[in-house]
Amino acid sequence: MKNYILILITVFLLTACNNKQKVSLFDNNTEILSLSSMKNLYSINCNDSNFFASCHLIQPELTDNSIIWQVTQVELFENRLFILDQKSSKLFVFDSHGNYIMSVGSKGNGPGEYLATSTFFINHYTNSINILDPVKLALHIYDLDGNYIESMMFNELFVAHIKGVVMLDKETIVCFTNPNFHMESGYFIVNLSNLSVKTTIYKYPLKITGHISFAIAEHPYSVFNNEIHFVIPFSNSVNCHGNHSTNMLYNIINGREEINTEQLLKFADQYNNDYIDIIKNCVKDDKYSVGFKNYYETDRYICVDYYIKGMLSQALLYDKKHKESYIIDDYSTFTPDFGSIINSSRNTLIKVWKNDQIIGFKQNLDNGNISKTQYSPDILQLVENYTEDDNPVIILYQMNN
Repeated sequence: MKNYILILITVFLLTACNNKQKVSLFDNNTEILSLSSMKNLYSINCNDSNFFASCHLIQPELTDNSIIWQVTQVELFENRLFILDQKSSKLFVFDSHGNYIMSVGSKGNGPGEYLATSTFFINHYTNSINILDPVKLALHIYDLDGNYIESMMFNELFVAHIKGVVMLDKETIVCFTNPNFHMESGYFIVNLSNLSVKTTIYKYPLKITGHISFAIAEHPYSVFNNEIHFVIPFSNSVNCHGNHSTNMLYNIINGREEINTEQLLKFADQYNNDYIDIIKNCVKDDKYSVGFKNYYETDRYICVDYYIKGMLSQALLYDKKHKESYIIDDYSTFTPDFGSIINSSRNTLIKVWKNDQIIGFKQNLDNGNISKTQYSPDILQLVENYTEDDNPVIILYQMNN
């Protein structure tokens, strides 16, 4: 039997985290994937033609105006690279060769200025850059040349907790929040015309008390064919929201039980509703599933990563075309090999190769711990010329079609 089971489900209900919020499954096909029957790969070399059509490294130009400290988001649009830096709260724009073009907006209280930046999105219907300001509770809108257009205000304080935003269609966006004290919703659809909440897709099962939030995921969703595909805590499913309903897309069997309502409430009482502590202890005991951290999708592949013992990360790479699944053990690699994906764009998966990782890789090459024959001359030359002061490198894995 292959590493997947294809079944037709006619009537089935999934209780997400058993929080009494029910979502129906597809009334066509749901794929069930079993980790026990997947191929184990320690790593996937960045030059592996079995997976990648190409692997392109972009080193963002370092200038006095383009110093990148901590990348939290990367987007590709019209041969430009948009990089959000958390420390400086700046949105940098580079061309496809890494040449610095501009930063969008600036800090301040005036028109077109922001006090902080939490996330951004590109509206490809209006060719505009949209920056979320969690302090002003505003959405600042600029054209693709960085010229200020207008600001729109949210009427709710929950905007301060929005972690990610993605276009669903020309009229709506999907917002993602980690568990927080302002709202229970994890995913919700917002009307772009007035920034009002149109639909709640998923609510977290535990209420948060005190002025805290829990960063349990970075990018647990992708928009594909005008549908939002997403994962949720303590669930083995990948879900899909489209046509006003939420359905199960994949069910991934990992050998661990999904936490039922009674057990989750016990954990909540034991750990004071602290999602991080619950996840850590479930991973340690290796009995219950804590779900998946992040989710990325291209035309042919999906990539989901998850915690294993020691709070380390492994990933599942699923080939939708050939129905083949792979477990990647060294997903948090410090090399340019496949791992630690931060975003997807059409058929490209995106990684940030951090400064300290590149320096460590360079030292291992020099010491002979890593063979230089595994990597292309372009990569070796970039690493040879790299210094501790340089910006991190963006790696674009162009996946096979």
